[in-house]
Amino acid sequence: MTLPRRPVLYVMMLAVIGAAGCRSSGEPLPLMLRGTFVLRTVNGGPLPADISIQPNYQVILLADTLRFDSRRLARRARTERLQSSTLAPTVAHTTADFAVRIVGETIYLDFLCPFGAFCTTNGPEVGRLVDANTLMFGGSQPYVYVRP
Repeated sequence: MTLPRRPVLYVMMLAVIGAAGCRSSGEPLPLMLRGTFVLRTVNGGPLPADISIQPNYQVILLADTLRFDSRRLARRARTERLQSSTLAPTVAHTTADFAVRIVGETIYLDFLCPFGAFCTTNGPEVGRLVDANTLMFGGSQPYVYVRP
């Protein structure tokens, strides 16, 4: 008895479609980004982390959260302890909004300057989704975010 070829063809088509669906592309990535990611490490170390770039002005990153919505927008909420050689330490809570661009596997966060403000940036923040629950940004000092 000979089996019909249709079931084999059907199974092969499902395998091809399944394999293509598992590949990351520009479309599924926004769905995977939706939600909240909390910063866990900076340059491999836990928080709090010294992210200072000026010798007489210390910036200690205490907390950082990225929230992605379904409209390709993100909001960062950050808490830092700031201290200079001439001022007492202060704790600053800031938020910033970003437009989210996705090109292939790369995620770009473009800062959205508030209306009427004078803003300068060094270009977009560049990152990637490591897996469904881990997001990494930065070059020489990687910032690793995880879902809470």
